[in-house]
Amino acid sequence: RSFLSVPLIARDDLIGVFYLGSNKVDAYSQRHVALAERIGRQIAGTVAVAHLYAESVQMRSNMEASRARFAGILDIAADAVISVDQMQQITLFNQGAEQIFGYSAREVIGQPLNCLIPERSRTVHSQLLTQFIDDPDFSRMMGERREVFGLRKGDIEFPAEASISKMEFDG
Repeated sequence: RSFLSVPLIARDDLIGVFYLGSNKVDAYSQRHVALAERIGRQIAGTVAVAHLYAESVQMRSNMEASRARFAGILDIAADAVISVDQMQQITLFNQGAEQIFGYSAREVIGQPLNCLIPERSRTVHSQLLTQFIDDPDFSRMMGERREVFGLRKGDIEFPAEASISKMEFDG
Protein backbone atom coordinates (compact mmCIF):
# COMPACT_ATOMS: atom_id res chain seq x y z
CA ARG A 1 0.00 0.00 0.00
CA SER A 2 1.01 3.60 -0.59
CA PHE A 3 0.19 6.67 1.36
CA LEU A 4 0.85 10.35 0.56
CA SER A 5 0.09 13.30 2.83
CA VAL A 6 0.56 16.98 2.09
CA PRO A 7 0.32 19.66 4.80
CA LEU A 8 -2.16 22.44 4.09
CA ILE A 9 -0.50 25.70 5.13
CA ALA A 10 -2.13 29.12 4.98
CA ARG A 11 -0.62 32.30 6.41
CA ASP A 12 2.21 30.25 7.95
CA ASP A 13 -0.28 28.09 9.89
CA LEU A 14 -0.99 24.40 9.45
CA ILE A 15 -4.72 24.28 8.74
CA GLY A 16 -5.04 20.63 7.72
CA VAL A 17 -3.57 17.72 5.82
CA PHE A 18 -4.43 16.42 2.33
CA TYR A 19 -4.20 12.59 2.27
CA LEU A 20 -3.97 10.19 -0.66
CA GLY A 21 -3.98 6.42 -0.28
CA SER A 22 -3.64 3.54 -2.71
CA ASN A 23 -3.76 -0.25 -2.48
CA LYS A 24 -0.76 -0.38 -4.83
CA VAL A 25 2.78 -0.46 -3.54
CA ASP A 26 4.91 2.52 -4.64
CA ALA A 27 1.87 4.09 -6.36
CA TYR A 28 3.16 7.65 -6.15
CA SER A 29 6.04 9.11 -8.15
CA GLN A 30 7.75 12.50 -7.66
CA ARG A 31 5.35 13.84 -10.30
CA HIS A 32 2.41 12.71 -8.14
CA VAL A 33 4.01 14.31 -5.08
CA ALA A 34 4.49 17.62 -6.95
CA LEU A 35 0.88 17.48 -8.19
CA ALA A 36 -0.42 16.71 -4.68
CA GLU A 37 1.58 19.66 -3.30
CA ARG A 38 0.03 22.01 -5.91
CA ILE A 39 -3.43 20.69 -5.10
CA GLY A 40 -2.66 21.13 -1.38
CA ARG A 41 -1.66 24.77 -1.94
CA GLN A 42 -4.91 25.37 -3.85
CA ILE A 43 -6.97 23.72 -1.12
CA ALA A 44 -5.16 25.72 1.58
CA GLY A 45 -5.69 28.95 -0.37
CA THR A 46 -9.38 28.21 -0.82
CA VAL A 47 -9.81 27.36 2.87
CA ALA A 48 -7.92 30.53 3.87
CA VAL A 49 -10.17 32.65 1.63
CA ALA A 50 -13.26 30.97 3.12
CA HIS A 51 -11.98 31.72 6.64
CA LEU A 52 -11.28 35.36 5.71
CA TYR A 53 -14.77 35.65 4.24
CA ALA A 54 -16.33 34.14 7.38
CA GLU A 55 -14.29 36.53 9.55
CA SER A 56 -15.38 39.53 7.46
CA VAL A 57 -19.04 38.45 7.68
CA GLN A 58 -18.66 38.14 11.46
CA MET A 59 -16.94 41.55 11.68
CA ARG A 60 -19.73 43.13 9.60
CA SER A 61 -22.32 41.52 11.85
CA ASN A 62 -20.50 42.79 14.96
CA MET A 63 -20.26 46.30 13.46
CA GLU A 64 -23.96 46.32 12.61
CA ALA A 65 -24.83 45.19 16.15
CA SER A 66 -22.53 47.88 17.56
CA ARG A 67 -24.14 50.53 15.35
CA ALA A 68 -27.60 49.40 16.44
CA ARG A 69 -26.59 49.64 20.13
CA PHE A 70 -25.05 53.07 19.55
CA ALA A 71 -28.16 54.28 17.71
CA GLY A 72 -30.38 52.90 20.49
CA ILE A 73 -28.38 54.67 23.18
CA LEU A 74 -28.47 57.94 21.23
CA ASP A 75 -32.18 57.67 20.63
CA ILE A 76 -33.08 57.25 24.31
CA ALA A 77 -31.00 60.28 25.31
CA ALA A 78 -33.22 63.24 26.16
CA ASP A 79 -30.39 65.65 25.25
CA ALA A 80 -29.81 66.71 21.69
CA VAL A 81 -26.80 64.96 20.20
CA ILE A 82 -25.73 66.50 16.92
CA SER A 83 -22.63 65.59 14.94
CA VAL A 84 -21.14 67.66 12.16
CA ASP A 85 -18.35 67.05 9.67
CA GLN A 86 -15.39 69.34 9.00
CA MET A 87 -17.59 71.47 6.73
CA GLN A 88 -20.05 71.97 9.63
CA GLN A 89 -22.72 69.92 7.85
CA ILE A 90 -24.99 67.91 10.14
CA THR A 91 -24.24 64.18 9.95
CA LEU A 92 -26.13 62.91 13.01
CA PHE A 93 -29.28 64.18 14.71
CA ASN A 94 -30.73 62.02 17.48
CA GLN A 95 -34.35 61.84 18.68
CA GLY A 96 -33.56 64.20 21.55
CA ALA A 97 -32.48 66.78 18.96
CA GLU A 98 -35.67 66.14 17.00
CA GLN A 99 -37.76 66.86 20.11
CA ILE A 100 -35.80 69.98 21.06
CA PHE A 101 -35.42 71.55 17.61
CA GLY A 102 -38.70 70.33 16.04
CA TYR A 103 -37.00 68.97 12.90
CA SER A 104 -36.73 65.34 11.87
CA ALA A 105 -33.24 63.99 11.27
CA ARG A 106 -34.17 63.58 7.61
CA GLU A 107 -34.85 67.32 7.36
CA VAL A 108 -31.49 68.47 8.76
CA ILE A 109 -28.90 65.80 7.93
CA GLY A 110 -26.65 67.32 5.28
CA GLN A 111 -27.70 70.86 6.20
CA PRO A 112 -25.28 73.40 7.69
CA LEU A 113 -25.26 73.51 11.49
CA ASN A 114 -26.12 77.23 11.23
CA CYS A 115 -29.71 76.28 10.39
CA LEU A 116 -30.08 75.57 14.14
CA ILE A 117 -28.46 78.86 15.22
CA PRO A 118 -30.32 82.21 15.33
CA GLU A 119 -29.23 84.58 12.54
CA ARG A 120 -27.82 87.12 15.02
CA SER A 121 -25.42 84.48 16.47
CA ARG A 122 -24.24 82.71 13.31
CA THR A 123 -21.08 84.75 12.65
CA VAL A 124 -19.83 84.47 16.23
CA HIS A 125 -20.80 80.79 16.34
CA SER A 126 -18.84 80.03 13.14
CA GLN A 127 -15.79 81.90 14.47
CA LEU A 128 -15.91 80.02 17.78
CA LEU A 129 -16.31 76.70 16.01
CA THR A 130 -13.34 77.42 13.75
CA GLN A 131 -11.24 78.38 16.77
CA PHE A 132 -12.43 75.23 18.54
CA ILE A 133 -11.22 73.09 15.65
CA ASP A 134 -7.85 74.83 15.33
CA ASP A 135 -6.78 75.50 18.95
CA PRO A 136 -6.38 72.53 21.37
CA ASP A 137 -6.51 74.79 24.47
CA PHE A 138 -9.71 76.41 23.24
CA SER A 139 -11.12 72.93 22.53
CA ARG A 140 -10.88 71.93 26.18
CA MET A 141 -12.61 75.14 27.26
CA MET A 142 -15.49 74.57 24.81
CA GLY A 143 -16.17 71.13 26.34
CA GLU A 144 -17.73 72.90 29.33
CA ARG A 145 -21.45 73.67 29.19
CA ARG A 146 -22.24 77.18 27.96
CA GLU A 147 -25.38 79.24 27.61
CA VAL A 148 -26.39 79.60 23.94
CA PHE A 149 -29.49 80.17 21.86
CA GLY A 150 -30.90 77.59 19.50
CA LEU A 151 -33.35 77.96 16.65
CA ARG A 152 -36.38 75.69 16.69
CA LYS A 153 -38.37 74.91 13.54
CA GLY A 154 -40.53 77.91 12.69
CA ASP A 155 -37.69 80.35 13.56
CA ILE A 156 -38.39 80.14 17.28
CA GLU A 157 -35.36 81.04 19.40
CA PHE A 158 -34.84 79.31 22.72
CA PRO A 159 -32.14 79.40 25.41
CA ALA A 160 -30.06 76.26 25.80
CA GLU A 161 -26.90 74.88 27.32
CA ALA A 162 -24.39 73.37 24.94
CA SER A 163 -21.03 71.71 25.05
CA ILE A 164 -19.01 70.49 22.13
CA SER A 165 -16.40 67.79 21.78
CA LYS A 166 -14.07 66.93 18.97
CA MET A 167 -13.67 63.43 17.58
CA GLU A 168 -11.78 62.96 14.36
CA PHE A 169 -12.25 59.90 12.15
CA ASP A 170 -12.37 59.29 8.42
CA GLY A 171 -11.09 62.85 7.86
